[in-house]
Amino acid sequence: MLSANLLIGALSGLFGAVIMTLCIFILNKSGVNFDILYLIGTRFVEPDQKQKVYTVGTIVHLLIGALWGVLYILLMMGMSEIPRWTLGLLFGFAHGFFSGIILSTVADANPNVGNNKAISDPGMFGNRWGKSVPFYIFALHMIFGLITILSYNWLYISEMIPRVKMHV
Repeated sequence: MLSANLLIGALSGLFGAVIMTLCIFILNKSGVNFDILYLIGTRFVEPDQKQKVYTVGTIVHLLIGALWGVLYILLMMGMSEIPRWTLGLLFGFAHGFFSGIILSTVADANPNVGNNKAISDPGMFGNRWGKSVPFYIFALHMIFGLITILSYNWLYISEMIPRVKMHV
């Protein structure tokens, strides 16, 4: 029977979300209109307080990443699968699909999204933010899945596998 460590799953998800958030930051700085952190932050903070919006948006995004890390591990353990990088990519793709669909729902629930408001409506998969945004949603979530599972394996699974000592 496989065992899991949900704290390490959360830490792995947090690490995956940190990498993903850095990629989002780089995309935004390179001119891609994919400001998901601002979208999340304006749900809790007034849009004119940009520094607070980004701080809150980043913290919430990282916490959501930690929760997804736990979910990934629970799903893999429920499937009696050892977390592998290939499953990380597959789960990341499915996670991207879910997130792309839910993006329009999250935007609809945010009073600061819409015409003549702080944030333009992203639409499903962020397609109204640009033709490349749906691709980035899938790619970023696949990066998240890969990093989450690789870090989980490094922090937990590798500790369960006996190491062969080499004598030279």
